[in-house]
Amino acid sequence: MARETAIAIMADVTIDESNARPAGFGCPHCHGALFEIPGEPAPRLRCRVGHAWTGGTLLDEQGAAMEGAVWMALRGLEEKAALSHQMAEAARQRGSGLAAERYDAAGADNLQASRLIRRLVDQMAPDPDDDR
Repeated sequence: MARETAIAIMADVTIDESNARPAGFGCPHCHGALFEIPGEPAPRLRCRVGHAWTGGTLLDEQGAAMEGAVWMALRGLEEKAALSHQMAEAARQRGSGLAAERYDAAGADNLQASRLIRRLVDQMAPDPDDDR
């Protein structure tokens, strides 16, 4: 525990000096490799720069990161669809029907993909009536 405390306060102790082993996961904060440090009641996880996790906190952080990525994908697809449709309209006004068709098709594809992501988000959302 003293070694882990030294690591946590950024003392001159590296993770390699501990009895840690690679955990096979990445640190949600710095994206470095996590190492498993034996302990009671359960092992802990720590990266080389000192970010520390329990299994539960790592799961929570991974869940938050995944949710953020899904929302970013949804926003990006919806914006891309909207921009494609704006560009299609501008192309039509210039008399460029072929370009308008391409932009409309791209917009429709992005809108369809955003609907798939939206369904995923809806499935991930907790039920407000669930008392658990």
